[in-house]
Amino acid sequence: MVRKPPDFWMLFSVLVLLGIGFIMIYSATPYVAFQQYQDSYYYIRKHLISIIAGFAFFVLGFLLDYHKLKKRALPICLLSFFLLALTFVPFVGMSIGGAARWLRLGLLSFQPSEFAKFAVVLFLAQAISVKREKLKDVVFGMFPILIVVGCLALPVVLQPDLGTAIVMMGTTFMMFFVGGAPFWTIFITILLGLRVVSWFVSRTPYQQARLAAF
Repeated sequence: MVRKPPDFWMLFSVLVLLGIGFIMIYSATPYVAFQQYQDSYYYIRKHLISIIAGFAFFVLGFLLDYHKLKKRALPICLLSFFLLALTFVPFVGMSIGGAARWLRLGLLSFQPSEFAKFAVVLFLAQAISVKREKLKDVVFGMFPILIVVGCLALPVVLQPDLGTAIVMMGTTFMMFFVGGAPFWTIFITILLGLRVVSWFVSRTPYQQARLAAF
């Protein structure tokens, strides 16, 4: 397999966004960090560690042959669902601000919902490439794919993390559109999804407060 060079414009865009984010954190957090931890650079160092870790995964992803990942799409989805379920297990999942979104692994902690985003994209890419000709059939084309994505989005909603679930479903519909699914089918499905979101927000006071603030 001949490896193509990276998309330098995309790489440049990512670096620009990282630079802007770093400047914002550098200018906004020293006072708060000193008040909380007596260390003005606490959040800056934490952000730098995240950037380095993210860059390491970027290099790993660039070196991996994505064709090999295709065969592992469903197992990765199952692993993602398992990790999301662990956030509800006492002493394993961490609840911060009333939301059980984190897993504690010794000195480290991470959000399984971030891994779920990757799992969703990988699964969708694999499923759409296989079922491209069936996407116009809602029952046998789109619906089975939506079931799998919904199984990953549901525990994210229950954490609760409605924003991440919306990102996952939005990514799903965009990939459906790129994959050739009928526009009106996608549009109607989005409307139904918005009805579910409005129902959830109407029964969750803090989501109503966030929407009002937005």
